[in-house]
Order: sequence, then C-alpha cells, then structure tokens
Amino acid sequence: MIQNFAQEIAHKYVGNRWVDRFLNRHNIDIYARWASGMEKERKGADSAFKYALYFELLKRKLEEYKIQPQLIYNMDEKGFLIGKLLKMKRIFTQRSWEERGIKQMIEDGNREWVTIKGFDPIKHDCNFTTSPTGWTNNDLGYKWLLKFDERTKTKAQQAYQLLILNSHESHVTMKFINYCDTNRIILGIYPPHSTHTLQPLDVALFRPLSVAYSDRLTDWIAKTEGFSNIQKRHFFTLFWPAWNDSFTEENILSGFESTGINPFNPQRVIAKFERKLQKERPPSSESTSSLKAEDWRRISELLYSVVNNKVDKRLAMDNLVLQMENNNLKSRLKDEKKKKTGKRQLKAPFDTSADGGVMFYTPKAVQKARDYYSEKDQRAEQLRIERAEKKARQEAEKLEKQQKKDIRAKRRAEDKAEKQRLKDEEKVSKQANQQLQNDPKQATRSRKKQPPIIDEESIVEVARAAPRVNTRGRKIVVPARFLD
Repeated sequence: MIQNFAQEIAHKYVGNRWVDRFLNRHNIDIYARWASGMEKERKGADSAFKYALYFELLKRKLEEYKIQPQLIYNMDEKGFLIGKLLKMKRIFTQRSWEERGIKQMIEDGNREWVTIKGFDPIKHDCNFTTSPTGWTNNDLGYKWLLKFDERTKTKAQQAYQLLILNSHESHVTMKFINYCDTNRIILGIYPPHSTHTLQPLDVALFRPLSVAYSDRLTDWIAKTEGFSNIQKRHFFTLFWPAWNDSFTEENILSGFESTGINPFNPQRVIAKFERKLQKERPPSSESTSSLKAEDWRRISELLYSVVNNKVDKRLAMDNLVLQMENNNLKSRLKDEKKKKTGKRQLKAPFDTSADGGVMFYTPKAVQKARDYYSEKDQRAEQLRIERAEKKARQEAEKLEKQQKKDIRAKRRAEDKAEKQRLKDEEKVSKQANQQLQNDPKQATRSRKKQPPIIDEESIVEVARAAPRVNTRGRKIVVPARFLD
C-alpha cells in the first residue's frame, strides 16, 4: 500500500525494495510488525484454563455415557470459491486473439442451474442438496443429521455416539437437539471462537483439502491453457480427487490426536498455551495493516519529505488517504447493516462459563433445555395474550370514547339546530307583530289622504232634507237642478 502511495505521489514506478529501504531510513518514526491472520475473538478465546475445563467436562461425559473412540464424530461446513485463483497473465498473438476471440475468464459462469459432471452414485459415496441462498440453513442441518444417523446407527447399535460441532445456528435448534436425544446422540458444542484449536477438521483436514483442491484447479487450468471457463459443473470433478487426497485415515486420526480427543491427552492442546507465546511470522506473504488514520497521515508526511513536498502533491496525497479511509468506513458500515436470516438460534439455557464455554446436550441437559424453553414459551404466550387483551381493552376504550364523542357532537348539533329554530321563530314572530302594528297606522293615513266619495243621489237627498231657512231666518231657495 505504501508503495502505491509513493507511486501516486511521484508519478513514476517505485521498486519492490523501496518500501523496505524507506522503513529502514525512518525506523524511528515507523515500525513494521507482522500482523496475525487470526481474528481478534479467536485470539482472545485461546486460554489454557478454559481449555482445561473443556477437557475435564469432555472426559466426564465420555466416562458417564461410555462412549467408544470409534463413535466420536466431528462435523463442520467448508466453503469453496469454485474458480478463484491469483490473477494470471497470459500471452497471445494478435492474430489468435482477433480470430478466436480468446478471453480468459476463470470464474463461475452459471448462476442459475447446477449440473454435477462426473458423479457416479456407485463409485462416489456422497449426497447433494441445494438452498435458495447457497448457504446452509436449519433445514439442511437437520437433513444432514438424518443422513448421519442413517449411516452410523448400525455401527453404534444401542451405544451412545458423540457428535461435536460448532455453535452455528443450524446445529443448535430444538428440532436438531430433540432428534439427537431421541437417537442416543450426545451433542457437544465447542466453546465460542475455539474451533481453530479444538476441532479436528480445522486443525488437520480443511487446510489439506483446500491445498489439494487448489492444486487440482491449477492442473485443470494448465491442461486447458486458460481457454475454457470453469463452471459449477466442473466442481465435483476437481473436488472429489482433492477429498480423497486429504481425507485419509492418517489425516483423520491425526486430527483427533492433535486436538487431544483420541487418545485422550489434553496436554496436546493445553501445553501450547502454558508456555510463553512466541511471535511467529505468518505462512502467507500477505500482511494486513492495523495502522490508524493518524499513523497513515504520519507516513504520508514522511513520504512527502522523500519524494517531493509540493503543495499540490500534498493535497493529492491527503485526498488519497481520506478517500481510502472513507471507502473502508463505507465497507464496514455495509457489513454492520447486514442481517442474518433464518430461524432463531437456540441458546444454552444455563451458564457454561464454569466449563470453559463448552456445552454437551446430554439427555439431562436436553430435558432441562426443553423445560426451560417450554416455560419460556409459556411466558411468551402469556405475555402475548396479555398484550392482546390489553390491546383489545384499549381498542374498546377507544371505541367507547369515540361513541361518546359522537353522541356529544350529535347533541351539540341538535341543540344548535333547536336554538336556530327558536331564533328563526322569534324573528318571524317579531316581523308579524311589527306588521300588525304597521297596518292600522297605514289604514288611518290612507283614510286621511283620500277625499270622500259623494254620489248625486246623496246630494239630492241632502238638498231635499236641508232646512229652508238659514241661520238668519231667510228662506233658502234650492236651485231646480238639485231638485230633479
């Protein structure tokens, strides 16, 4: 990585030995140490005291159930990258490349269907299965257990068998444990992060299998000269010879012996941790940097002093460092957001710290686990019922409150309508009274304004009935026109 930084700054090739010379020149400010490839949890799990407790409990169970060495089994999963190798550079003529369209694609080419090529059910004693995700799950774990019991029951007859495996969730389900208990299989669970030390498969078998498979894959690539794509259908033809080369009787017995199981010898493991650990160089030439951000910034400052200390190149280097830090943080955040899928893992219902974290599901332990989870399920069911009843009460109270609210709203609407009706009636009544009061006055005014209507007959009658003399006594003569 430092070499890449230097080339980015200098804009030219930096030799392979430049980094070593750079570290030697600045050995006061920079320290180079080999980093262990072992993960932090596994490193912390290595403890002579815990492993002593594990072997003590293992010995008690072997003696209590009289388990014979030939009835002790170890199971674990092993993943393979079908066609992943280190990048290889091949040389072709321009004519062959253009005419034949050669492309070197050494990777899995079919992701939809799987064809097992070269499998002979008579010759090859193995089974195949699939899962929607390509990873193992609870159902596959249980199916494997059925096959295991089918193949070992005749050998065991009525004796107890011991099956030791890790604490993967597909191994520690109640269905898995119940089947083991019913069929006289003692289920042993390794302490967390200890399989690299205690498990025969990890110690003596998986690595030879990986090496043998890689060798077969390399030979296949050499024979095809890289012109043929490796696909899933080629996997079995490469895997089966690697399996036969690695899973030999010698390697299997060596795995159980190296882990102190058979012959029973805890010192094969405990002695490694009783003496002072020595720092050893990892077998791989690859190393992982554990430097912090401030360490990288310090390295970048020293690189500037060696190559060039121009401002623009300093900004470019800082930008490169920050970009790499940002990418690492994004990758870490993406990993943290990933969620495991599948059913809930069954946890041990009792404390295993006194035995170094190891757990044996014997008949007594299985019954205790059943009682524990039965009681737990009852509490969960009771809690669920209580929550449902509480929710129903809340819903009823909410409905009752809503009904009361609707009734009050209806009453308010009715009261409002009644008030409006009374108000309208009062208004109409006032208008009627006002009209009645206005009618007589209007009639009086009309009579005053209109002259009396007198017809001729009335005038004649008045004239005839009128006195003949006036107030002075003089005789009044009525004109003849009024008398006719």
